[in-house]
Amino acid sequence: MSPSGPQVQFWLSEDPLVPGSALSWVGSLVAVGGMAPRMAVAEPERQLIVVVSVPCRDFAAVLLGCGFVLGCRAPELDSPESVIRRLKENVPVRIVADQEVIVDRFVRFRDGRDPFVELKESKWLASNIKAIVELPEMDQPLRSPRPRIGSVGEWAGIKASWDKRLADPTATLAIVGIKKWIMEDLTAGVGRVGKSGAANTMEGLLVPKEHGSATWFTHLYSSSRLAEQLPFPSQINAVILDGAGAIKFLSEIEVPVIFCVLDRSIADETAADLVVQMRNSRGEPCRLSEDIGSRLPAGVEVLAFTVPL
Repeated sequence: MSPSGPQVQFWLSEDPLVPGSALSWVGSLVAVGGMAPRMAVAEPERQLIVVVSVPCRDFAAVLLGCGFVLGCRAPELDSPESVIRRLKENVPVRIVADQEVIVDRFVRFRDGRDPFVELKESKWLASNIKAIVELPEMDQPLRSPRPRIGSVGEWAGIKASWDKRLADPTATLAIVGIKKWIMEDLTAGVGRVGKSGAANTMEGLLVPKEHGSATWFTHLYSSSRLAEQLPFPSQINAVILDGAGAIKFLSEIEVPVIFCVLDRSIADETAADLVVQMRNSRGEPCRLSEDIGSRLPAGVEVLAFTVPL
C-alpha cells in the first residue's frame, strides 16, 4: 500500500470472471485510500480530508474504499481456544469458520477428543473456528458466507489476518452517494495484472452491511436521505462522499477520515467551492498530495488537508 517502489498494475472488469485490461488509475485510487489510515493515526486530533477529482465518478468511491480497508491495521485477537475457554454462558459472539461467519449466543464448550462449541442455534468443532470475539450485544442470530480474500487482498498482505478482520472489523467505513450506482460498482471485479488466482469483487473487499450479514466493513448511505441518518454510528472511522449531493454534508461529519469524490462530468462547482472554502478557512495542507501526486495518471488529481476535529 506504499506509494514507493514499482507501480502495481490492476485490471478492472464489470464481469468479475473476465479479467479486464490494465488501468493505471485503478491502482492509484487504491493507493490513495490505503495511505489515509496511517496519516489519520499520525494526527489523531485532526480530521484528514482527501479530495479526489476524477473525469467521471464510476468506481472511484469503491476503489478508495478498498484501499482504506486494505490499509487499516488488523485487530489483535487472542487465539480461538483462549477466548472460548473464558466465555460465559449466553454472551453474544462472532465466529469465523472455514466457510461461514456466525453471530449467536454462546452456550458451552465441550472438551474432549473432538472439542466443540455449542451456540444457541448451531454447534462447531473447535478445530474449524479460525477466529472468535465476544460482542457487546446482538439483535438476532446471523449466518453468512465467509468472504474470500482474493488476489488483491493477498497482494496487500492481509491473508494471514483476514479471519481476525472478519471477526472484529476495525476498518468501519461509510460510503454516501446514489446508492443504486454504488451497488452497481460493487459487483465489478478487480485483480492484479499478470497474476493468476481468484479475483476480488469490490463487494468481497468492502464487505458491505446488508440484511442478514454476520460481519461487515462498510455501511452504504443514500445522500438524498443522509440528513435524517446523521450522526453516523460511533464505530465508523472513515466516510467517502461520492459526488456533490454527498459532499454538501462535509462540514456536518465528524470522523477521522473523509474522502470527497469530485465528478468533473457534472457541471456543478458547488462541491468544489465548498471544499476549497474549508481548506482556506480551517485547513492545513498535508503531504499526501505530494506523496501520491507524481504517481497519479492524467485526469486524476488529489488535494489533502486536515482540520481540527
